[in-house]
Amino acid sequence: MPITPLHLGLMAPINHFKPGKVSNVAFVLANLWLDAEFIKAWLFNMPLPSHNNHNFVNATVAALLVCVLGLSSRKPFLPNKAWVVGAFLGSYTHILLDMLVHADVHPLWPLMDSNPFYMGWMQPLSLVLLVLCVWLTAQYVSGGLGRMRKRWEAFLGQKTEP
Repeated sequence: MPITPLHLGLMAPINHFKPGKVSNVAFVLANLWLDAEFIKAWLFNMPLPSHNNHNFVNATVAALLVCVLGLSSRKPFLPNKAWVVGAFLGSYTHILLDMLVHADVHPLWPLMDSNPFYMGWMQPLSLVLLVLCVWLTAQYVSGGLGRMRKRWEAFLGQKTEP
């Protein structure tokens, strides 16, 4: 299984149509958590593990762990709603995408030790997600440039006409 940022492309339409409702950081952390074994194998030149950890049980655990990372140090000591939505959306969409393209994923473990959802859609799904990743990158660049412009204007003490 290749380690790709394509899972993150799903954030593009979410950011566009519901800005601020889903935490991008929580979404990314949940995706990274689920692929941590594969990342470790890639970094340290180890044999690739199986996809046995790619199931909805482990996705729920990953989302809960990411929620714990988002706990506030102020009362009421809870992560905000966008953080929780990002954690669960990131982990569940990761499983949903992988179960369509990897035959060795067992999304319904422990109920089933197989993947009835496998479609072999690696190429078409990857192309769609690639377009979404480009859109997400454009959103991040545009947002970063907008923040830089505001800081520059504040530094100069003037507002420029659009």
